[in-house]
Amino acid sequence: MKIINKQAEAIPARISLYEFGNAMSKLDLTTVPEHKKAAAVRDHLATIMSETILSPTAAFDLAMSSQMRRKSH
Repeated sequence: MKIINKQAEAIPARISLYEFGNAMSKLDLTTVPEHKKAAAVRDHLATIMSETILSPTAAFDLAMSSQMRRKSH
């Protein structure tokens, strides 16, 4: 059995858990159709992550994947 330490593989960010919770709670889903709410939450999460990740390469990758997902929907 192989043990994987997911925390060791985590990309460092400059946001605390409290700040992350506040940022996620600012998403207003009242105008989003029911069938698009999950995508809106994922997009908001990716935006927060790309703005707070310390690795420029990972932040760029997240921002580009988020843009590509928005264009396809």
